[in-house]
Amino acid sequence: MQVQIKAEKNPAYAVVIEDDQKVAYAYLLHQGKIVGDVWLYNHQTPDHVNWKDKSQLPFLNPAPYVDASSMIAPVASQQDIFIVWDIEEGGELNEVQVHVEGKPVAYMKLGSKPGWSVSASADGPLAKTWKL
Repeated sequence: MQVQIKAEKNPAYAVVIEDDQKVAYAYLLHQGKIVGDVWLYNHQTPDHVNWKDKSQLPFLNPAPYVDASSMIAPVASQQDIFIVWDIEEGGELNEVQVHVEGKPVAYMKLGSKPGWSVSASADGPLAKTWKL
C-alpha cells in the first residue's frame, strides 16, 4: 500500500505512507523530495537487524527499539489515515502528524530523519520516542 496526501494550505508538502507488508514508514516530502521520515510499525519484529546489509531495505525496527504494547496494527485502508498539518501563515511547515484510526502515531518536521513514533521504545536510527 502506498498513500500520498498533500497539504491543502501548501501543496508543495506531502506525506507518503508506504507499507510493503513487512514494514511501514511515513515520508515527508517538500517539492517531491524526502525531507523527513519515520518508522511506523513492523508486521513482525526481529530481534536484530544488520544495518549494513542494504538488501534488507527498508529496515524493520528491531525489538530493542520497539514498544510492542504501543505498536499500532497494520493500516487496513487509506481511509484510516489522517494527516494533521501545522503550517504557518506564510506557508512554512512547523510539523506534520500522522494519525491512524483517529489516534496520533507519529510526527515529523523538516529535516527529521528520523521523526518521532509512539511505537518506538528508544531513540534509534528509524524513529525517536514519542510519549503522548
